[in-house]
Amino acid sequence: MATIHCTVSNCNYWGQNNYCRAEQILVTAAMQSALPSVDQHGIGTEKMPQTPVKARQDSLCYTMELKNR
Repeated sequence: MATIHCTVSNCNYWGQNNYCRAEQILVTAAMQSALPSVDQHGIGTEKMPQTPVKARQDSLCYTMELKNR
């Protein structure tokens, strides 16, 4: 499993040294208008719309890099 770092210390999944303890994460465009509800059984990503962005700053993922087309 990848190591996920998170600086949001008041999140339920935040761990010491900025380590995310969630079993799965969801990254979406920063301006996504309608997010599905997340429950204890998972996110259900197959129902999520794709949300392409023009720059890393348009996402909620600090490590996002645009793909070369």
